[in-house]
Amino acid sequence: MRKALIIIALVLLCTSCSQDSFLRSVTLCLNPHSWEAYGDELWYLVSYNGPDGSLKTLHVSQKERSVRLDIPTGQMVCVLVRPLGFANPLGLLISPLDQQEVFYPSQQEGVLASILINLDSEARGSVNNHKMKALCEHVLDYRLLDAQALAKDVLLGRLSKDSFRTVSPISVGPMIVPDGAWISDVQSEGFFIASDEKTPPLLLAPGIHFYWNKERGLILKILVQADGQVFTFMEASPLL
Repeated sequence: MRKALIIIALVLLCTSCSQDSFLRSVTLCLNPHSWEAYGDELWYLVSYNGPDGSLKTLHVSQKERSVRLDIPTGQMVCVLVRPLGFANPLGLLISPLDQQEVFYPSQQEGVLASILINLDSEARGSVNNHKMKALCEHVLDYRLLDAQALAKDVLLGRLSKDSFRTVSPISVGPMIVPDGAWISDVQSEGFFIASDEKTPPLLLAPGIHFYWNKERGLILKILVQADGQVFTFMEASPLL
């Protein structure tokens, strides 16, 4: 009995050592978010592919500008970094060929990572992230990517320039909102000014959009569906 217990303990120890030996440590450095230019520093929720195929999460406090992750070495790893845990993510695609230790997540890669992160490791492993970025150089707005078509091509192993087709932006508004400046959580979308309690007409990609009104202390959420339906939600802002 004692001998059997020793063997089991050794097997578990070797398994643990084996898993650890196939991990490497990388550092994520966070550039200032568009909302931080007008208020306090943000906290972030980091999600990434772990060695066992599950999604790992990590909280990054307001004062932290970098964080270290232990990621599997032999597979493509997708990283999502969500400001305040809910806003549109920054992201990274880290392949086994990326030998540097320091990475800077971006909103463009956040779109790609959000499409790939829930695919199985075999499908992700078939993607060369450098080739992927080269194939989508023609895309001006990553938020207009046809996410379903891209995910399908990755799963079928037929990734090409044609996989990165885009959809048309949808005309939204005017919508009734409090007056003032509403700042997007996506830097490329900038901000809009609402007057007479109405937004100007907006051209938005299908998906969810977040705008912050500092003076009113409000977050505006605009959900744009592919069929053109638009839903808006407003809530108190966690930002000061």
